[in-house]
Amino acid sequence: GFLRPQPDAIVKRDTLLFLREPSQWLHLILMMVLLCIFLISMGSLELRLSQPLLQAVSFLVVFLFNGFLVASIALRFVFPSVSLEGESFWVVRTSPYPLENLYWQKFTFAFLSLLVLAEFLSVVSVGMLRNDARLGQLSAISTGFIVLALTSMNLGAGTYFASFKERNPIRVASSQGASVTFLLSMVYLVCVVIILIVPLNFYFER
Repeated sequence: GFLRPQPDAIVKRDTLLFLREPSQWLHLILMMVLLCIFLISMGSLELRLSQPLLQAVSFLVVFLFNGFLVASIALRFVFPSVSLEGESFWVVRTSPYPLENLYWQKFTFAFLSLLVLAEFLSVVSVGMLRNDARLGQLSAISTGFIVLALTSMNLGAGTYFASFKERNPIRVASSQGASVTFLLSMVYLVCVVIILIVPLNFYFER
């Protein structure tokens, strides 16, 4: 591997753990199919709105839906990541590998994976909606901060509500702690949309 021995072993272990659980990669494939359907449907939309407020609202609806998809993927795959360590988590705790490094490694891998997916979704969907470079830049920057916040929220909450006796990641992602986390994610996305609606309205009025 290109990493140091300890991080390389953790990456290989997490990758094998993901591949050995059919529900993990089957759900990922299903979500990718849904994303493709969403992008195809965006390409068939013809929005010819003249009022600035309606243009801002249409942009924010697409932006909010992108955030909802990212939050769903984060809840499904990032939230259970610590719980999937299982009852053998004590082995990691007693090893010379610092626990803090394990959390940072999980965060980095999840953040980069979500960032690539979210930025692609953001750029393509906004580009289909309106060919505007500045809006594309705004969407890309805002999406980066959203991915950072949602990854941190789901990994932190997944650690706090960790269930090491539960081996099914779907049940972990549908627990009460996961429901609270998803609700907080939705509140966060709504706050971002409220912050953006006024400057976007001014932008479309120009």
